Amino acid sequence: MADGSTKSLLPSLHPRGRLISALVLILVAAPLILLAFRSEGLDFRAFYVAAKASAAHLDAYADNRNFGAQFADVATDSGISRWIYPPPALFYVAPLGHFSYSSAKILFELLSIAGLGWVLLFLGRRFEIPTVWIILAGIGLPTIACVQRGQVDLLILLCIVVAYRFSDRFWAGLPLGVAISIKIFPAALLLWWLLEKRFKAAATAILFTVTLSLLAAWRFGVSSYVSFLQNLTTLHSQVSSSSSVVSPFAGPWLSLSPGFVGSYNNPLILLDNAGIFVGFVLTVVAALLLYFKRVAPEVGFFSMALISQSMNTTLWTMGVVMYIPICLVAIGRLRSKLFALLLLVPLYLPSQVRIFGVTPRLVLAVGLIAWLATREEASCTSNSSTTYA
Repeated sequence: MADGSTKSLLPSLHPRGRLISALVLILVAAPLILLAFRSEGLDFRAFYVAAKASAAHLDAYADNRNFGAQFADVATDSGISRWIYPPPALFYVAPLGHFSYSSAKILFELLSIAGLGWVLLFLGRRFEIPTVWIILAGIGLPTIACVQRGQVDLLILLCIVVAYRFSDRFWAGLPLGVAISIKIFPAALLLWWLLEKRFKAAATAILFTVTLSLLAAWRFGVSSYVSFLQNLTTLHSQVSSSSSVVSPFAGPWLSLSPGFVGSYNNPLILLDNAGIFVGFVLTVVAALLLYFKRVAPEVGFFSMALISQSMNTTLWTMGVVMYIPICLVAIGRLRSKLFALLLLVPLYLPSQVRIFGVTPRLVLAVGLIAWLATREEASCTSNSSTTYA
């Protein structure tokens, strides 16, 4: 059961704690804010164009460049847009269309960075993580990639951690429902809640997601779901066919590439469309194994947040921010500098290193989770750490 501190987002801090929190925010947020102002936000452009198209009653899943410069994007040769999110996600990006592109991008980035700051402060306080590890986990390559590209993963991470923070309340399903309606993969956390018998929170998430999906069908038409599936499968086929391309520095199985975030992190992409099904099976099996292993709730919840990414066969560097919570939980439980450095490897593994064309970041992260699950008895945290916050 949760303790009384769940009445607020963060427990009250004494003066020294406030000073440390301010230091963490400055050291993490300052370089990310500078990057936000200097980056192009290539992925954010897809969100902005979708918001503009939706406001103009155009198909957000189509290439609308012929209707004006505001709809211009890096469109594909197939004549579709890079908007590959479910129709309900259009409700969240709609306000962006009321601003200029530069203003909308900065607002979006600042909100993402602020969300990351809260996530790091909460996890640091909750699991008594030394400041240096909080900072190092917060400014890893996945975080930098999110800000550089203007991706939504930091906000998805915020929703997931807020859902954990209040998971003993039925309305904890609302932030999880938001995450699911933007990216489908967080739905794997519903399975964990059901296994943990948190039926009210799971039911709230399901009801919220279904209601928003029906509203999206009414607002954007049932055809929007058809277009969504078409975009998803078309773009997936395109990246799958190009995933085997390696650099001039390629060896028989290891290749080095000059790209910074331009690498895929899920080896299941090598299986093409079958990889999605394999990822789904692995996610279900992992949930059952973690449950019957009787791991601590925070270990199971945050492990599933990352493992759910195995269903995303086109996982890029940005999606690995889902590793940050379980990484910090593990650092807090093991209390070892050597283990902490080992746990940070997936967050700092260069994207240029690829095995069979795939950066093994997700494989390393999931492997470390499996190793952590075998060491549950070695946990050094207090008894409160084995309950939800």
